[in-house]
Amino acid sequence: MAVRTYSQYWLEKFVKDYTDAVLVYSMWNGYKVEESFHDTLEYFKAKGLPEFPVHASGHAYFSAVRELVASKNPRHIIPIHTEHPENFTWAFGRDRVHVLKNGGSFEL
Repeated sequence: MAVRTYSQYWLEKFVKDYTDAVLVYSMWNGYKVEESFHDTLEYFKAKGLPEFPVHASGHAYFSAVRELVASKNPRHIIPIHTEHPENFTWAFGRDRVHVLKNGGSFEL
């Protein structure tokens, strides 16, 4: 799931078990020094999530997305920042991919 500043406050309401979870995070370290994001990072560190830095510019090749999905095997995939979300359904299956409309939500 996408994580933003202060995400921990709404995540605590919905996610009770972080077993086998990882924090997929931008390789750009500039975000880590932003004071407003410090508490969010500390929350995930306290939960014991290992950090998995990835190139997160929004311009990944689909082959890189396939590799990430294959290595992490997520139960749910929500395509964001893409012009072709239908490619995710085709590649990863309707059971795992949840294409949301802008402003939409998905409940676990």
